[in-house]
Amino acid sequence: MVGTWLGRAHWGTGANHQAKGLLAHLAFGPLDLERLGAYADINNIRSQIALERLGFRREGLLRAFHRHHGEPCDVAIYALLRSSCEQTRLAETPASISGAVPDAWL
Repeated sequence: MVGTWLGRAHWGTGANHQAKGLLAHLAFGPLDLERLGAYADINNIRSQIALERLGFRREGLLRAFHRHHGEPCDVAIYALLRSSCEQTRLAETPASISGAVPDAWL
């Protein structure tokens, strides 16, 4: 699961795209994962649109998944699969990853 929390000053700067691009390169490269997931609060339309623009697909809704200010909140669940990542904007994100994969991942 990935997530980015950006202050308003960083909205529209490309920081979300770059952060998720790096995570996609790491997940589908050295870590050899098949799936990258993300959650978005059901009321946060900007977050949902941002995920969809990057190629994530909405898969469903988790009702009362977390609490915010004491109230239960629903989240939309999104995923990006290895097989579809190459057709997304994230594949174009330049990334350089170095170092060894931790033993726990092997």
